[in-house]
Amino acid sequence: MDLDGDGDLDLAAGGYGYEGKQGITLIQNMGKGVVREAGVLETGNERVFPMALADMNGDSLPDIVYLRWARNPHGRNRVVLFLNQGKWRFLEAGRSR
Repeated sequence: MDLDGDGDLDLAAGGYGYEGKQGITLIQNMGKGVVREAGVLETGNERVFPMALADMNGDSLPDIVYLRWARNPHGRNRVVLFLNQGKWRFLEAGRSR
């Protein structure tokens, strides 16, 4: 999905590790086969599994929605929303209870 509005496809990849901090890595397509890391959205120790990109607030920018997967049987899975603010900035705007 085009995360920065420049007409080419970019990438958001969620982390699924067993130790340490998790996050969503943002990869910017610079064109002509060149990519760069545009940032990491920190998710603490929450596993990002699964993730979707969609315009959730009608501003024509793709936002990120992911499921916070609980690590233990007593934890709760939650849906988390990051709103795209433009220029590779995302704001955590909400999470389910």
